[in-house]
Amino acid sequence: MKDQSQENLIVDGYTTLQAGDLEEVSRINGMLTAGLTGGLKWLRLTAAYQYNFTNILNRLNSEDLNLKDPAATNFKGNLGFVTAGIILYL
Repeated sequence: MKDQSQENLIVDGYTTLQAGDLEEVSRINGMLTAGLTGGLKWLRLTAAYQYNFTNILNRLNSEDLNLKDPAATNFKGNLGFVTAGIILYL
């Protein structure tokens, strides 16, 4: 948490699950990246897609959070994002 006062806030969609309960996520993750690049002598365009193939929230599934809130089961979180860029050679 950025601020200790946020730890006791109830997570949206749950009745008793607090933000502080969700701090311990998996620390080791793996990402796959695929990208394209191309252009001319003075211009280069790039695009890439990255996907986290490991479940970053899997560690929360072993912390018995369902005892605190019955809806707190089967956490799953895989990051995925797209990046793009333009490079000009002057």
